[in-house]
Amino acid sequence: MHSDFRFNMIRINLLKKAERKSLNIDKLVNFFDDKAIKDVSKDEILDQLEHLRSENYIYQVSENEYRITDDGIKEINEVKKAIKKF
Repeated sequence: MHSDFRFNMIRINLLKKAERKSLNIDKLVNFFDDKAIKDVSKDEILDQLEHLRSENYIYQVSENEYRITDDGIKEINEVKKAIKKF
């Protein structure tokens, strides 16, 4: 998968998961294996979490935990609508 698509798929999946519960970095390492996004490293996850944090879609609760913001909820809802039309 091209890196642009890969990173966007990682971000979408992170926001979707964050809707339901806090994101714990240690529990995310194998999360992507069943999402058809193979070999996602912890560093890639951290990079994408930082990207989402810089966009104000998530915020950091502790060293290993992130939660979704109101902007993040709005964004994932818009993404879901767009994907349904795809």
